[in-house]
Amino acid sequence: MQYIKGCFITVFAKFWLFFLICTAFCAAGYAEQSGAMNMNIMTQPSTSWKLSEKLLSLTATGEFQYISFVRANKAFFGEEKNSASLTAAGVSVQTNENIKKISSLLDVHWFYVPEEDFHYFNLRELSREIHKDENTYWLGRHVHEWSEADSYWSLGIWQPQFLWDYYNPQEQGLTGIFSQTTLTSNTKLNFFVSGIYLPDQAAQYRQENGQIKSKNPWFHTPPPVVELWSHNTPVNAHIEFEESLFKPSLAAQITRKFSDEIQGQLAYAYKPMNQMRVTYEYYIKAEPLDQVTEITIRPQFPYEHVINTELNWMRDDMKINMSLSHQNPKTEKISSTNIAQQMVDATTASLILSKKAQVGSIYAGIIKVWAPMAVDEGENAQARSQFDDRSLFYLASRLGITGKVRSYRGRPITANVEGTYDYAENAALLQARADYSFTGELSMGLSVNMIGEIGNTKDRYQKTFLRSNRANDNANMVVSYVF
Repeated sequence: MQYIKGCFITVFAKFWLFFLICTAFCAAGYAEQSGAMNMNIMTQPSTSWKLSEKLLSLTATGEFQYISFVRANKAFFGEEKNSASLTAAGVSVQTNENIKKISSLLDVHWFYVPEEDFHYFNLRELSREIHKDENTYWLGRHVHEWSEADSYWSLGIWQPQFLWDYYNPQEQGLTGIFSQTTLTSNTKLNFFVSGIYLPDQAAQYRQENGQIKSKNPWFHTPPPVVELWSHNTPVNAHIEFEESLFKPSLAAQITRKFSDEIQGQLAYAYKPMNQMRVTYEYYIKAEPLDQVTEITIRPQFPYEHVINTELNWMRDDMKINMSLSHQNPKTEKISSTNIAQQMVDATTASLILSKKAQVGSIYAGIIKVWAPMAVDEGENAQARSQFDDRSLFYLASRLGITGKVRSYRGRPITANVEGTYDYAENAALLQARADYSFTGELSMGLSVNMIGEIGNTKDRYQKTFLRSNRANDNANMVVSYVF
């Protein structure tokens, strides 16, 4: 008995040592980034070993990805040009180790982008799952379904996202202690508490000679010059991170199965926002021959209250999800010399329908966001906001179809076509992808992604996601090999 206890303590200590190392590694990566990235995990058979009562499942996937941007090589920000293409090569690993009622889960992806000269590390999950009686506990970084609508629309309200490629956001888990308690046969209570906070993970940037630069087209850099009093004034900009990663947060969720067809849930969280709030301070410095505008950018991650309720109806191959959520950001004071992005309340309603067909599935959705127009704060703030809008959509509908297109040499070619149109922004997002497996291990995916304006819109929607990134049309190729 003492030997078993000693083994358990040793395994537990090794796990938490590995978890702290990976968390520190991720934290260092967050301090260097402010975008998001793409992770492609192939659903291929994994390798499993069973030794007595211990089962270890391991899947390792090597991956090469090439993205060609159609118009992103245009010089948006003066002398700095976005790269016309991005290349990524790396490995993703998923493991699941089971010892009786204890499991260790790992889902991690590393890749290197030569154009950015940067190593990305996406730790999606690293947790210890423990079953005891009717309860389940997770320790570490864990992905949980707090809101199905939040995941469907990639809003990133509940869980942080990996946004190296905004066309393919990857949901990451929160980090802390999770529990699930069975109250009745149809009711469960989920709880989360943590003292560690990791926000959205973004594209890499560099600070060089008073300029903030990035080769990634999804990263919007400050301009090298601004016009002051009808005169072009050079800009020196730098970023100062003053926020601590040690921030407490908590969340609770109750789920109930009302019948075989109807399920519902209610969730609440008090936590820092996953998206960055931008504040900056500037002053004009007189040089011997000219003037220079000095800008200091200080990112913030203010706290917010989040509440969400959802109802699912399922019958045969049909599913309907109805969701309603509200965000109430906490107002944080800023220096009078700073200019900050205003954080406003937002209410989001969503309806999602999905239907399984013989060779695939069809899905559709509509989303509506109620939020007042945000204005910048600070004594020198302009009437029109200088920041991108926080909401991805305002009034949008989506239609998609996925399934088998045909077979080639006895193996299926699967495809997914999806279109999203925002009526308020008068802009659309179109994505199409095809996948084919040459063997059980080797596969390839090809995709085309486009954002476009349909026409003019109101001034308040000029800084929205679709309109700000309309030059980022691209073609994407991914080749994966499962070891």
